Amino acid sequence: MTTSSQPRHRSVSVLSSQLTVTISVTLVLLLLGIGALIGIGAHNVAESIRERVGFVAILNDNATAADINGLKRQWIRSPFAASVRYCPAEEVLARWNTMIPGEDSDEEALLGMNPFFAEFEVNVRSEYANADSLAVIVAEVEKHPAVRHVTLHSEMIDTLTSSINTVFAFLTAIAAAILLIAIVLIFNTVRLTIYSRRFTIRTMQLVGATDGFIRRPIVMAGALHGLVAAMIAIAVLCGLVYSSAILYPEIENQTTWNDVIWVCGGQVVCGVLICGLSSFAATTRYLRCDYDSMFR
Repeated sequence: MTTSSQPRHRSVSVLSSQLTVTISVTLVLLLLGIGALIGIGAHNVAESIRERVGFVAILNDNATAADINGLKRQWIRSPFAASVRYCPAEEVLARWNTMIPGEDSDEEALLGMNPFFAEFEVNVRSEYANADSLAVIVAEVEKHPAVRHVTLHSEMIDTLTSSINTVFAFLTAIAAAILLIAIVLIFNTVRLTIYSRRFTIRTMQLVGATDGFIRRPIVMAGALHGLVAAMIAIAVLCGLVYSSAILYPEIENQTTWNDVIWVCGGQVVCGVLICGLSSFAATTRYLRCDYDSMFR
């Protein structure tokens, strides 16, 4: 009775420890995946904000259609332009009247003419959304004979760049801390599992098994646990993303399914790699320690 119950108890204990490892690694990988998606979403939002930065080129009143078309083609082909929009003088006046409602807002009626000029609104790509790059671009734009004046809010650009850099530094620090905590937690969880098998490792050494023969199945089992945990974490993460996209459709504009696929791939790599390396390190430790050290 007692003899038959021992193998059953041992199998239940091993299964329980393996289940604990898988659940623990799953939770850690899920946390990493959520953190990665938040970081990607924040990056995409920042890029979108940066690409709203640019300049307004006000044209001379004698600018011809050839000048306008030439400038538009030039900026569309340029490496710095994210979007180029031409606004005729009538549209600028209408926008002014909309922004300042009232009886005295119709400048054309008051002055007998349209006091505004046609203009181009140019938004630059995120890598050019800084004061130094824009200063070089604006200097070249002002040389064009059809351009009367260029409006650039350099103080706003500096403030925006500084704020984005601060936010990203903060997010990077948090991501590094989460990754470090995840590695430590997974390593300790795997090490505790192998700790329960230390006497089995010692027995195999005593009967002549080589280190590679002992280590190989343990490392492969650890990598398999990491893979299973990653698959579970991926399923939960995709479910969370899908549910969030239904409740908040704007999330899809900032975090695409391509981003989710990359994050899922990272979860698989992290799960397999960290669990495999942790198993390797923990097994190597017990292969090298003496009999007395196994009781510590």
